[in-house]
Amino acid sequence: MFRIIPEGLTFREHALLKNGQGLFLIPANENDVERVTSFMSRLSQESLRMRFMASVSQVSDQIIKDLCSGNFKDTGCLLATEGESKNAKVVGLANYISMGNNRTAEVAFLVEDDYQGLGISTLLLERLAGIAAANGIIEFEAEVLPDNQQMINVFKSSGFELHKVWDSDTIHIEFPVDGASSLWKRTALRERIAVANSLLPLLRPKNIVVVGAEKDPSSLGNMIFNNILAGNFTGTVYPINNGGNSVNGVKAYSSFSDIPENINLAIIAIPAEEVLSAAKESIKAGAKAIVVVSTGFAEAGAEGKQRQKELVELVRANGVRLLGPSCLGVMNTDQEIKLNASLLPHLTPKGKIGLFAHSAALGLVILNYAQSLGLSF
Repeated sequence: MFRIIPEGLTFREHALLKNGQGLFLIPANENDVERVTSFMSRLSQESLRMRFMASVSQVSDQIIKDLCSGNFKDTGCLLATEGESKNAKVVGLANYISMGNNRTAEVAFLVEDDYQGLGISTLLLERLAGIAAANGIIEFEAEVLPDNQQMINVFKSSGFELHKVWDSDTIHIEFPVDGASSLWKRTALRERIAVANSLLPLLRPKNIVVVGAEKDPSSLGNMIFNNILAGNFTGTVYPINNGGNSVNGVKAYSSFSDIPENINLAIIAIPAEEVLSAAKESIKAGAKAIVVVSTGFAEAGAEGKQRQKELVELVRANGVRLLGPSCLGVMNTDQEIKLNASLLPHLTPKGKIGLFAHSAALGLVILNYAQSLGLSF
């Protein structure tokens, strides 16, 4: 959602793209010169031409230093990175430069070629406008080449109230940075779409891996695996255990690398100290959502809290949705999915109610009470 952002220099946001992928938006500073230089070196000649409106073989060191030295009073730059660490890969940036009156600034953005079309430019533009507005800037300007259709489309679809002037070589665009009603509506819609798409691997997976699906019927992994099968899940489910021993007649695997396709959803039900390693392997195998039913995290003291922190950092750095840890699992009664990847023995009756519970115990109480009233999910 568009907002005025007064905390420009300390701004941090984990944002979702329209395909559901996550990334971080952070202000550039002098410590980012090396990774911004690396980002620039990966850009195609065409992307550089569109940004600088001329043939550019290499972006100068001075331009990069200037990008990384803004204070948002007269200049500023936001980076889009794949993780939160200092070495996380930069995949996009947007910056503005005051035109001298401290009320108008020129804005521009760049996105790595392989990441274009995902909505990174739009996110950067929205947040940069919010920071600019908090620093007294009331209007953005941009010069765009007529054949730079991608950049033109970003401005058109943003929701900002545009004023365009054509000349012989460029399109000059002006717009106020504060939030008009159309901007608020567009940003709200974009966020709803991004959140919905980010949940698809969790709620509508094509395949599932259950890590810790043992033969022992009392194990959490066995319970969840059997519940998935009993619920007639319409996709494919793969059990993983240390010995690669079959579970209830279903072929099992000893590692993700043995599974014959990329994974959508990983259910992890193993000792807490092994979860992080399993999560890393599942991400390498393509998982876009992870459910951790294992206990022994923040509720288990300082060591567990650190374990949970590392798990959250891992999934955020890789754009993966996480449910848990210490959760009941996930359920979708849609007849096209029939997913019961939970510790509950049966799918609830199909209905129109959605439920997300922060507490597994509370969620179970709510489900039981709702069903006693004849409600369906």
